[in-house]
This record gives sequence, C-alpha cells and structure tokens, in this order.
Amino acid sequence: MSLMKGLSLAVLFTMLFSAMLSAQQKRDRFEIALYAGAGWKGGEQRFFEKKNFSYGLGFTYHLSKRFGIEADFSYLPFSVDLDLTELATSPLIYYQVAQVDNYRLLFDINGLIHIVEIPWVKPFIILGFGWLHDFNHMVAYHYYRSPVFDQPYLSLEDKQDIIYRKNDLQFPNVGVGLNYFIKKDAFLRLKFVFHNPGGKEIQTTRLVVGFGFRF
Repeated sequence: MSLMKGLSLAVLFTMLFSAMLSAQQKRDRFEIALYAGAGWKGGEQRFFEKKNFSYGLGFTYHLSKRFGIEADFSYLPFSVDLDLTELATSPLIYYQVAQVDNYRLLFDINGLIHIVEIPWVKPFIILGFGWLHDFNHMVAYHYYRSPVFDQPYLSLEDKQDIIYRKNDLQFPNVGVGLNYFIKKDAFLRLKFVFHNPGGKEIQTTRLVVGFGFRF
C-alpha cells in the first residue's frame, strides 16, 4: 500500500471513530443532493486525459456537527477507452466501428469533515473510497477489399459486437466541497473530487455543482 493510501485510510478511520464518540452532538440529519458538472478520465501520460459530463446523486447522514458519511453515485457517459487490437483484420479486411453504449459508473462512500462553522456556508473535506464500473459496447463492421478491382469497400463481410466491462476499487477519494444554504433546509453544493489519484486510466476527477435538501 502506498504512503498516500495508508495515510488516507488512517485519517478516515480516525474521523469515524471520533464521530462515534461525539454522542453529545444530537445532529442526526439527512441530506440528499443532485449533481451535474464535468468529469475527467485519467490516462497513462496525462492527469486529465478525457473530459466528459458527470451526473450524480448523493445521500449524506450527519454523525455529528463536524462529521458526516456520504453515499455518492455518479454517471459519466462516453468515458471508456477500448483496445481495438482484438479485432481480427488482415490486409484485405477493413473495419468501421460504431459506438453503441459507453459509460463509467462510480459508487463512493465518503467521509465529510466540516472545517469551520460559517453562517450559510459550510466548507468540508472529502475522504473515502469507492467502486468503479466501466462499460463499452461497440459494433465493428468488417469489409472486404477486392485485390483485383481495388475497391475499398466492395461488400459487407460480417458484423462483430465488442463488449468491454471493468470493475475496480477506487481508493482513496480525496476532495473539497462546500454547502451554501439558500434556506434553512435547502442548499447549493460544490464538490471537487479526485477518485483514485495516480490510478492512470481508472482515475476519475469530478467538478460538480448540485442542489439539495436537509430533512
């Protein structure tokens, strides 16, 4: 385990243990929020490889005045790369690829550490872990090139479905955010989160805004 992951795990467990000891804080409040914004997929060479939309739903349970636990579900369309070397080709066979479905799903359990108490504004630190699911469905159309007439696409030979799935643990999730309360029980939320930083192609970065309620 890397030093960063070890430190993140230690801080997360310390936060949860401290929250459970804060029995005098009777703030068992719930929050639900919808998000939309930008998401970036990591890559082998660059931290921000590919930009996408990002949509999400978050549900928060406040353990105490300072600490909360958030379950966060995110959807990023068109964010999965596929290795096309698995297509069987030859000098006489050519193919065209059509995208059918392509997305990344993230499900996270994050601890929220509220830094300071400011009227109407509550900034927080995000630290947690999650699960990633990549899905990509493409169709490759193979064409035959005639060596006699040198016609690029003389006739359709076959069609090949390519389905790619990947599941992986995301740890750590680190980020910052804030709630801006427009009413006592309604707020706007801003979040900037790194999912598995340094994880190359399974790394995801999100910058989202949302609207939520307390109840």
